[in-house]
Amino acid sequence: MLQNLIENFSIQNLNAFLRSKINSYWTDNENLDYLFNETIFDKYENVEKQGEAKLGNDEIIVITAKTHEPLTDRTGKRNQYEIAKKIIKQEVKDGALFVFYDEQGHFRFSFVKVNYIGTKREFTEFKRYTYFVSKEQTNNTFILQIGGCNFKSIDEIISAFSVEPLNQQFYIAIQGIFNKLVSTNAVLELPSTPHTSNQKIYQEFAVRLIGRTIFCWFLKNKKSDNGVSLIPNEWLSSSAVRNTQGYYHSILEKLFFLALNTKMEDRQNFDLPKEHTQIPFLNGGLFEPHIYDFFRNNRPNYALKILDAWFKELFEILEQYNFTIDERSMSDAEVSIDPEMLGTIFENLLAEIDPDT
Repeated sequence: MLQNLIENFSIQNLNAFLRSKINSYWTDNENLDYLFNETIFDKYENVEKQGEAKLGNDEIIVITAKTHEPLTDRTGKRNQYEIAKKIIKQEVKDGALFVFYDEQGHFRFSFVKVNYIGTKREFTEFKRYTYFVSKEQTNNTFILQIGGCNFKSIDEIISAFSVEPLNQQFYIAIQGIFNKLVSTNAVLELPSTPHTSNQKIYQEFAVRLIGRTIFCWFLKNKKSDNGVSLIPNEWLSSSAVRNTQGYYHSILEKLFFLALNTKMEDRQNFDLPKEHTQIPFLNGGLFEPHIYDFFRNNRPNYALKILDAWFKELFEILEQYNFTIDERSMSDAEVSIDPEMLGTIFENLLAEIDPDT
């Protein structure tokens, strides 16, 4: 039923899913347009209450709003949060499920919890927990956590929106792919660097490779002003690996050192696909070749070998998760991998190499 909601979003399917999950849920449709001034309808077609439920001593409501413009993982987040606050104050409930959706069937599935002062209904701050759901994404975390939630209490709902299990699951997967890369030279072979006597060099190479790749994955999820990803899918995806022999030297190495580490006007001397013009130059040093990257004078060393199958497995892991370039705030937590997680990965993998770091 949840998969049907993702693939065929409608109010009817939303109510059917909620009835299947919450025994006390009843529909109580009410138009809430009267709560807002007319300017809001430049962005939203309508704002409606769909129903209510009682969870123990707590009461929650379900609100939907249809947007005029296509919904993305970033559009209208602050505006939608303010809408949620206004409604939940008006309704005086303990929490609310808000679903903002567009004509294409993308939707933001949010839970807003109210914090009270003592036993009085004097509002302090609100906290919003959010999933962005799209047919074009895998939505694995949404399916696993929301599909597995029994919705018997507000605490259980919040647990289904928790980012901690997601982060732990993601790190375990990355740790596994790291270990696979450094465990044998059948997967990674560095030039003139025997694996048995240079384990730390292999481990540090693997940390740089994985860190740079995940950073690029965030860039792929960031759009330019004209709506184009900063790194094209043709360069960075499991399908790119399947369509390219020798993926590291053919694409990824060029992305790191000849595109991201090179100013646009200096790239003309390199054999790069035309899509490189949408890839920004980053001067922070992350993509500057290390001596043990074996990339000198803008030339690869083909004695460095990494199995294509390893990259395919890495990208298939990354493709299971939603990524956001927005870090979580005190009042808003999106259930996705955010840039802070990249720092955590660096720290934890480096700690495995050298526990004193």
